[in-house]
Order: sequence, then C-alpha cells, then structure tokens
Amino acid sequence: MIKLIVTDMDGSLLDDDKNLPVGFMDTLEELRRGGVHFVVASGRSYVSLQHYFSHMEHPPVCICDNGGCMVYRGEVVRARLLPEQKVQKILALRRRLPGLRMTLCCENGTFYESAGPVHDERMHFFYPNATAAEDLEQVRDRAYKIGMSDELEPEKNSMPVLHEMFGDSLSFAMSGERWVDIADAGVCKGEAVALLQRHWGISREETMAFGDHFNDLSLLERAHYGYAMENAVPPLLAAARYTAPSNQVGGVQQVICQQVLQTGAVRSVAAGGE
Repeated sequence: MIKLIVTDMDGSLLDDDKNLPVGFMDTLEELRRGGVHFVVASGRSYVSLQHYFSHMEHPPVCICDNGGCMVYRGEVVRARLLPEQKVQKILALRRRLPGLRMTLCCENGTFYESAGPVHDERMHFFYPNATAAEDLEQVRDRAYKIGMSDELEPEKNSMPVLHEMFGDSLSFAMSGERWVDIADAGVCKGEAVALLQRHWGISREETMAFGDHFNDLSLLERAHYGYAMENAVPPLLAAARYTAPSNQVGGVQQVICQQVLQTGAVRSVAAGGE
C-alpha cells in the first residue's frame, strides 16, 4: 500500500514551461482523501514554489533547497544551515578559481552575483526574492545552500578543490550540467524524506518517488517505487527501479493515477489516515 508520494518539481512534476499537469489539484485531493501523504522535494527555495500550492486548503510539505529546509503551510518546520565558516571559505574560491559564479540561498532571501539582464531575469524566475549583491562575502544571512555555477565544468575545475578542502563535511548535488548545490554534510532530499518516513511511520516499501536529475538519486533510494522520468539523465535512469513517462506528458500524474488511484493502492483513512 502506498502511503507516501514524493516528487521533484522541475523536469519531473512540472513540464518544460513550468506548469503542473492538467487536473493535478484534483489528483492531490484524491490522494488526500485516500490518506496518502504527498510531498514536494526540490532544489528550489520555497519562495519559488509557494505559488503552486500556498492557496490550497491542504498544501503539501515542501522539501526545499535540496533538503536544506522543510516548509509546511508557509512555515519552516526544519532547517539544516551551512556553518558561516564554511560559507566564507566556499565563497573565497571565487578569487582562486576561474569560471565560478555563486548564489546564496538564505533564510531571508537569495543573493547572487549579477551577470547581466538575461542572467538577472533567470535568477528572479527561480528565486523571486533574489537580490544582486556586490560582494556575497558581506551578506549577513544564514544560508541553507550555495548554488555554484562553474563554466569550466565542476568535475574538472572546482569539485576536486572542494573535496580537498572539506572532505566529507559538505554535501554536493549536481542539479545542472554546470551547476552544483552545496550544503552541509548529510543534507539531501533523501535525508529529509527519511525524516518524514520516521515521523509518519512509513516504510520504504510504502513510498513512491519521482526525479530526473543527479540531485534526485538520494530521493529515489528512499522509495521502493522509485521512478526516473523518461527525460532523466542517463545515470538516474540506470539506477532507478522504474521509469515514468516524460514530464512533458504529465508522467508523474500518469503513474499516480494508474498505479495508485486506479488500483486502489492507497491506505484508507479509516485504516489509519490523517
């Protein structure tokens, strides 16, 4: 019986135009009535996710910033922050290595280094609360994560240096071809899902999850029914137990409807739902 469904947003639940599947709110309501917990797990900050769900009477729990914080009904219910000493050391790499640009995702806003109007527009799409900062090292706000763009390819340029400096005391999540999310040790989507599973008494065998990129690997590992999207990066497709249709055709919703709702593979509220 499926008791928990967790999905990534960009490239998974959302299509390439950043829209939810048609009728998805009705699907969420069916899941809720069946006693199934639905959770969003994204690399985005909550401020860029809230317009999808904040108007709902029963919004989902949102795992944001790749596990850096967890939000329910607009309130941060759990946070894993980067120690300030680590933040400053990471930011200082911009002066040592070429090709780096960084973004601070913090408690009270997102701060980035401007690279012109096109870059600014993209930053404000994904981070509506984004502010261009002249010097990120002067920002006085606690960070959930640092987003690092490396034009010279992270595996060749910045990642070896970061591993030498910090060893296992940081978490790294590739969320784009040249984009790495950096958080404190152990912080990832899967770790946040494990916390919810313990809280709700839900097993891995009762969990379904969807993802499309490297930062979703830990998420799929927490679910027996782990689905890589058809459009996912090849390593995730190879690692996943199942494959869902593309995000462009509402693959997440298709699987939920076919494998959970239509088959009755949900727990009833009378048998222990909310």
